[in-house]
Amino acid sequence: MIILDFLKSKLHSNIILKTALKIFTVFILMCTLVFSVVFAVNIVLGYHPYIINSNSMSDTINKGDMIFVKDIDPFDLKTGDIITFKISNSNITATHQIIEIDAENGLIYTKGINNPDKDGEPVLFSNVIGKFVYKIPGFGFLVNGD
Repeated sequence: MIILDFLKSKLHSNIILKTALKIFTVFILMCTLVFSVVFAVNIVLGYHPYIINSNSMSDTINKGDMIFVKDIDPFDLKTGDIITFKISNSNITATHQIIEIDAENGLIYTKGINNPDKDGEPVLFSNVIGKFVYKIPGFGFLVNGD
């Protein structure tokens, strides 16, 4: 009788463990599906994801956030907008706030919100990737494994 009770309790524990594992697996699959659909829709709509690697824009955008930027004509930008751009003569991108626009010469002056000074070089209109639209806080840490 004691052995039978022991086996029943082990069987019951095993069933609970298997059920919990199934629920967890379904949860992970659903999260993966949702994020895949969100990314696919964003890309189709012209949004581009970037992961923020510095605190120059904290608290608006923090290190580890995943941001989405939308294609935009540089002539439609205005002071105060946050843009992602390619730094001249490199493959490095940055995301900073516009502090001044010189449309006549095709130049945009930017600054990280937490940086004391404006960026060293202006951004060429041709180096603008897009305008910041929204962020997923901390998601970049999950993607990068940081």
